[in-house]
Amino acid sequence: MKIFFKLLMGVVSALMLIWGITSLAALMQRGGDYVPFTLYSEVVGEFVSLDNSGENGSRYYDYAGREYTESEFDSVLPSFYFRQLVMDGRLPDSINGVAVSPSMLEEQSFIFISHPSSINCHITPLYFLLESMSKRVYLEMPSDVFRLGKKGIEFIDMSRNEVDRAKSELFQKAFEARGVTFPIALVAGDATTKKPYDHGYLLLDAKGRLFNLRQAVGRPYLKEIALPSGVEPQQLFVTEYPSRAFLGFLADKEGQFYAITLPDYRLVKAELPPLDLSRDKLTIFGNPFYWTVIRSRDGEALYTALEAGSLRRMKELRFESSEESSIAKYLVPFQLSFTSPLHGYFRPEVHHFSWIGLLVWLVVGGVWVSALRARQWRSSSSKPLK
Repeated sequence: MKIFFKLLMGVVSALMLIWGITSLAALMQRGGDYVPFTLYSEVVGEFVSLDNSGENGSRYYDYAGREYTESEFDSVLPSFYFRQLVMDGRLPDSINGVAVSPSMLEEQSFIFISHPSSINCHITPLYFLLESMSKRVYLEMPSDVFRLGKKGIEFIDMSRNEVDRAKSELFQKAFEARGVTFPIALVAGDATTKKPYDHGYLLLDAKGRLFNLRQAVGRPYLKEIALPSGVEPQQLFVTEYPSRAFLGFLADKEGQFYAITLPDYRLVKAELPPLDLSRDKLTIFGNPFYWTVIRSRDGEALYTALEAGSLRRMKELRFESSEESSIAKYLVPFQLSFTSPLHGYFRPEVHHFSWIGLLVWLVVGGVWVSALRARQWRSSSSKPLK
């Protein structure tokens, strides 16, 4: 028992030492690779960047070798800097032959962000279903919530903490009429009043069929969305942008990314490399002409320019991470951490195995064992013989 206790304490001490070295090395490392602010220009047809990392102030340039002043940089990104151009009186009447106005650019521009921590998290399975045809100027939060069980949908009146059976039956009949199979596998929505309108929820049933659920004048609106052959949704997003051009986005199990268009509820595939949204941060800067799609992971960033209508790939730009490695690589056989930017939970994770670190530990361990045995031998040899 004594030997087991010593062994256990040795293992725990070693793990704590590895965790301490990992944490110290992370603090000593610089805060990540700098990536300049970069968008695809609808004017010059090239990625353009704003770099603030230099000692001589900001630098404005594109990847065809052209340099810009700050004012010129605003002009090559008119959809992004249209407010500045309006204030300067420099907003063009048309871009690429398309007539533009401040209201048009504002309505048809958007920013979408998906972070791994928002994917790798637990969600309380209670949802607010707002009124999508509200007679009020602003959206209002409902007085009830709904939940999706193994056999159907239930609405709960929050003031009484009781199931609203009449409303539950009304919506359940709509689900049965559409042939929805429970339990629901995926649920996505944005239950907030800080948006111009409500498009409800995207639901994936047990058979892999996709539906849009809304509440219209207190009654259910449930529409099936046809999925292309072989598409198995893994993540769903409801967007509700001012242009109303999209219902949302979908990422499937193969890593492909789709936009669900309105009013035809059609899936348009984006020409992007496969994504893993549980590990990749995805950012989209969209305007009426092009989308700049940014996939970030482990200090690397891949920029892809897509044509706004077809989501056809126009150009790509990659920022590689530096070769700078953590000092922990040379001190421990593997790195141990209890937190991660990929999730918001406290749990141990082993990563970055290192043969160099393993060799160092074997050498140090061998020296320590040899020193311990030598000490024991000297101790035993110094005892007087009886």
